[in-house]
Amino acid sequence: MPGPSADPIELSSAERAVLEGWARRRKTAQALALRSRIVLACADGGTNSGVAAELGITRGTVAKWRERFAVDRLEGLSDEARPGAPRKVTDAQVEAVIARTLEEKPPNGDTHWTSRSMARASGLSQSTVSRMWRAFGLKPHLVETWKLSTDPLFVDKVRDVVGVYLDPPEKAIVLCVDEKSQVQALDRTAPVLPLMPGTPQRMTHDYVRHGTTSLFAALDPTSGSVIAQTFRRHRHQEFLRFLKLIDSSVPKGYDLHLVLDNYATHKTPAVKNWLLRHPRFHLHFTPTSASWMNLVERWFAELTTRKLRRSTHRSVVELEADIRRWINAWNKDPKPFVWAKTADEILETLAAYCQRINDSGHYVDYFNHRANGWTYSYHVGTIKLVTLADPGTARIIGSVTRNGAAPAAKEIKFTIFGGDARSSADYPISSFAVTYSNGTDWTSGAMYAGSQRVTVDDTATGHQCVYDLPRISGPDNRLDFDVARPGFGRDGGHCNF
Repeated sequence: MPGPSADPIELSSAERAVLEGWARRRKTAQALALRSRIVLACADGGTNSGVAAELGITRGTVAKWRERFAVDRLEGLSDEARPGAPRKVTDAQVEAVIARTLEEKPPNGDTHWTSRSMARASGLSQSTVSRMWRAFGLKPHLVETWKLSTDPLFVDKVRDVVGVYLDPPEKAIVLCVDEKSQVQALDRTAPVLPLMPGTPQRMTHDYVRHGTTSLFAALDPTSGSVIAQTFRRHRHQEFLRFLKLIDSSVPKGYDLHLVLDNYATHKTPAVKNWLLRHPRFHLHFTPTSASWMNLVERWFAELTTRKLRRSTHRSVVELEADIRRWINAWNKDPKPFVWAKTADEILETLAAYCQRINDSGHYVDYFNHRANGWTYSYHVGTIKLVTLADPGTARIIGSVTRNGAAPAAKEIKFTIFGGDARSSADYPISSFAVTYSNGTDWTSGAMYAGSQRVTVDDTATGHQCVYDLPRISGPDNRLDFDVARPGFGRDGGHCNF
C-alpha cells in the first residue's frame, strides 16, 4: 500500500551552501551531517524510500527530517530540548557562591572555605558547591608557595642565564652546576613491605640516620649527561676539586660556561684565583632566590623522585655507591633538558604577577631599554625614567674598531651597570643597559650619573674586558676601543686574555 505523498523540498542557494558545508565538514556532529545529507537528497527529487536505501537508514527517519525541515528550515535540524527537571540553581546563586569564595573568609575564622562550610553559608548542597568550584577551577583547600627575588641585578642575571641557554657561545659547553648537600643515608626501622595488588608499597614513618654526603653535579642540558662526584664535606675546597674534575672531563678545545647559584663557596679567593688561571671557565650566576633558573635542580628532582626518596641505606658508603650506579645508568641514556622561555617572557610574567598582588611591596619597573635598560625593584617607591635632559644623568659614547676597521654588526657587546640614584622612598637604585656595535660607533644611552662598570665582549673571539669608571656625569664621557689590541686598546681593564 503506497504511503502518503512526501512534502517537496526546495532549497535556496544559501540553504544549500550551509547544508553542503555541514555534510562535508569533518568536525560537524555526525547526526547533523546525516540530517543534512537527507535534506539534500530529498531536494534533488529523491523519495523517502529511495533516500533511505541510499543512506542506509529507515524510511521513517527520512520522513521525520524531511517534515522538520519543511516546517522549520535549517533550525529544524537541530536537536530539540530534552525533557527533564527544571534547573533549580540560578545564575545569581552561582555568582554569589563564586564571589564569596574569592572575596570573603568563612565567618568562623577559618582561613579558607570548604565545600560543606560554603554549603551551610549559601543554603545549597555540598555536592552543588563542589560542582560549581570544579566548573570554575577553584580549589580553596590548596595553597602554593612562591618567592620573589630581591637581587638588585635580577634582570641582568635573568638575561645572562637565559641567553646562555637559548644562544650558547660557539665552541663552548654550557654546564649547570650545583650541590645537593646533606643527602642522608636512611634506613627504616622495619622492612619495607612490597607493592601488592590493591596495596601500595609501605615503609615505616620513622628511620635511622647513618650519616650524610654531598653530591656535586654538572648537567649538560643539551645532551642531558651529568658529571658528578660525592664529597663528605661541602666547602670551597670540595668545590675546587669538582671544578678540576670538570676541567679534566671536558676536552680542552671547548670553553666552559657554568650556570650556578650565589653560594659563598663559589666566590672565595681561592676559587677566583683558580678561575683566573683557567680562562676557559666562565661563570653565570643565577639571581638570589631563583634556583628554578638552574636546570640541574630539575635533574636533582629526578634523582630524588626516582632513587633517593624510597631507598634505604645502612651507611654513607652504600649510599654513595648507589647514587653512582644510578648516575652511570642515567648517562647511558640521558635526556636533554630544554629551556623554552625567553627573558622577556619571564619578566613580563613577573611584572603581571606583581601588579596583581597590590600589597606585596614588590613590583617591576620597566625602563626604556634604549635608555636605562631594565631595573627590578622591590619596596623602593617610585623610580623616574631619565633622559639626558634630566639632572643627575650621564651617557657614555665612543668608537669601536678592529685594527682600525668597523667590526661586524652586533659583534661587540657592551653591558653597562651603575649610577648613584635614589628612589622616592630613598632606596639606592642603578640603571642597566646592553648595547651593541653599529659601525664604528656605540653609546650607552641615558644612565644615572655615578660610578659605572662597563663590560665589553668580543663575540667573535670570546675576549672580554671589564672597566670600572669613577663617578661620571653629563652626556660626553668617551670610551674608544680597538678590540684587536691588548686590553682592547685601553689601560686599567680586567681582561680574560
